[in-house]
Amino acid sequence: MPRQKKSNQKESKKEQECDYKNFTIENITIEFGKLKILDDTTLIIQYGEHYGLVGKNGIGKTSLLNAIYNRQINIPEKTDMIYVKQEEPESELSVIDIILSSNEELHKKKRRLDELQYIIDNGDMNDNIFEEYEKINHDIGNDFDRSKVDAQKILNGLGFDKNDQIKKISEFSGGWRMRISLAKALFMTPTLLILDEPNNHLDLHAIIWLTNYLKKYPKTILLVSHDRYLIDETCTVIMHINNKKINYSRGNYDQFEKNIKIEKEKYMKDWEVFEKKILAMKKAKKDQFSINEFIKKSAIMRPEKEYKVTIKFLESSIIKGSFIMMENISFNYDNKSKILRDLNLEINPGVRMSIVGKNGIGKSTLLKLICGEILPTKGEIIRSSVLRIGYYNQHFENSMPLDMTPFEYLMDLNKEIDLTTSHKYLSMFGLEPSNHSTKIGKLSGGQKARVKFASFGIIRPHILLLDEPSNHLDISTLSILIDGLNDYKGAIILITHNFDLITKLNSELWVISDGKFEKYKSNYDNYIHSIMYDD
Repeated sequence: MPRQKKSNQKESKKEQECDYKNFTIENITIEFGKLKILDDTTLIIQYGEHYGLVGKNGIGKTSLLNAIYNRQINIPEKTDMIYVKQEEPESELSVIDIILSSNEELHKKKRRLDELQYIIDNGDMNDNIFEEYEKINHDIGNDFDRSKVDAQKILNGLGFDKNDQIKKISEFSGGWRMRISLAKALFMTPTLLILDEPNNHLDLHAIIWLTNYLKKYPKTILLVSHDRYLIDETCTVIMHINNKKINYSRGNYDQFEKNIKIEKEKYMKDWEVFEKKILAMKKAKKDQFSINEFIKKSAIMRPEKEYKVTIKFLESSIIKGSFIMMENISFNYDNKSKILRDLNLEINPGVRMSIVGKNGIGKSTLLKLICGEILPTKGEIIRSSVLRIGYYNQHFENSMPLDMTPFEYLMDLNKEIDLTTSHKYLSMFGLEPSNHSTKIGKLSGGQKARVKFASFGIIRPHILLLDEPSNHLDISTLSILIDGLNDYKGAIILITHNFDLITKLNSELWVISDGKFEKYKSNYDNYIHSIMYDD
């Protein structure tokens, strides 16, 4: 549980009120049982800064966000916060109405107007009452019109067209209700806006809009995201959790990486100087007490040995000719309008395709057709009889045996591998040895993702079908995954909204729109520009 040492200094009520936008909270410790997530560290919030909270998966980012939002540490009482982490509950209200209902100032005026109306109806009206009634009534009209325009702009940016905005909340899926929660938070403009992976449920169009919106957000943001582009474009300070401490770096993620590299190099040099001095003292036959005193005064610790991860997808057997032929493929769900129409596609060895398009347009459906999870409504799909497919979908956790351990899962996939080989693959894909014997159901999303990728090492697929593979990975692991995919010799078909993954993977860009699947004639930068221009 989060806890905080009591400060000896007593702040006046006036000081606390002045500091609800800018505050420093010291002596923060967060622990679960015997496990310490943060240890005696400091949280610094300056009004108007956009903080990017980064660190390895499982290091405590979400725990810190929860402690802040739930005021388990000493957040000033007047600091208004919104934490976007849950989807909007089902409701019979329309999307636009639920957004507008969050305008507290407008509601205050409406309540006062109702009070004045009651007074007037009971014959207690005087000139002052009438003037106040007329003024508030006029203000409400203006405020409502402005608020509605603002709400519509936000909803449109997040992918809700005019028809969507008047639909009931209950008509939308969980992913879209998450967008509604995000839209409500942006509309309310809290002093501290807390966002944890806000783009997980967004398509590329919405992410581009959100990025531009957050850049101009006038108040404070605390953002966790695996999307380097979003952090680089919107954040002014990087808040890095490492060794149970919160460290701060001015600038975006690019600058943070440069700072970390410089700090590591300096620390290694300091450590080398320290070791040489210890060696010199021993050669000079200094007594152990003097050596211990020098070590104590130096206050330098041995550099931690980095847990290095190398993702390597092993080569599979050679297949001559095409992997997959798709001829005149059309598909629709339950006799509704066609998602894909008259698609012809040949997938050959070594092909690399990144697929983009709006949510619900048919990207995931195409991958399901390719791997045989669903059948086309019309047309024929021919696969090589010896083709092995590695399929990573957005909901891969649902197909994993949660009661098995990771090494049991791999050995079950391939009866010929032994325990040593199983552990080798799990370590290769970044799952720490301490988790190899943990039930899969108890692993985090990021750890489950590593187990899934390790399973591809066991089956050695000829083609990887990857549907949003970055969702559970931190920025550093995603960079390693990109290197592994670029070294992989097989075919790759990728769906992602992650800018880094698309731009750094050597692939062709394909677009799904209006049931058609076509290769984009220009590059990704131009595609992004076309989205911004259209919007």
